[in-house]
Amino acid sequence: MTLGRCRRKRIERRSNIAMQVIPVRPYPIKGHPTAAAAIAATQRHPLQARARADPERLGGSDIIDATWTDEEFVIRFAHGLYLRIFVDGESVDWRLEQATRPWYEGVAERVGAVPVICRWQPDFVDVVMDRSAMVAMRRGITFEKLFVNELGLLVYCKGQRIWWFQSVHRIDLNKPFLLVTEGE
Repeated sequence: MTLGRCRRKRIERRSNIAMQVIPVRPYPIKGHPTAAAAIAATQRHPLQARARADPERLGGSDIIDATWTDEEFVIRFAHGLYLRIFVDGESVDWRLEQATRPWYEGVAERVGAVPVICRWQPDFVDVVMDRSAMVAMRRGITFEKLFVNELGLLVYCKGQRIWWFQSVHRIDLNKPFLLVTEGE
């Protein structure tokens, strides 16, 4: 997988930074016998209608900033809405919210935070998750759309790789963990 090779190179370049290693494994996913069946299942996903409707409220707004914990990721937009993405057991859910509460609660990280290493079990493949860099690259970039499938929530921004949000199992704490990656 190209993403994995790319991130392993990053580990070598950042070897002077102490990164937390988080052991994770994917939750089981429902297989489909054909590509057509997988596409049909995605179109029928119970959150798909909301994924199509919510971007209208965001109206092409630019991303201003974001903050995150291991279970939640909050993206702040120029027009005052926040997209709060969070784990809900083995799934990911989200809410568009007004700034009626702090845009993060408790201990949260921001741009400048050290990346973490996700150590995928059972193969022990290390992948760097650099949420800080992903946010920094999207500051001032226009949001385009949301899409959801059985793996999680996809956030599309103009001229950027797709932002993937997926719930995985954090083995050491025996709880869900919000995996944040990029893809095509």
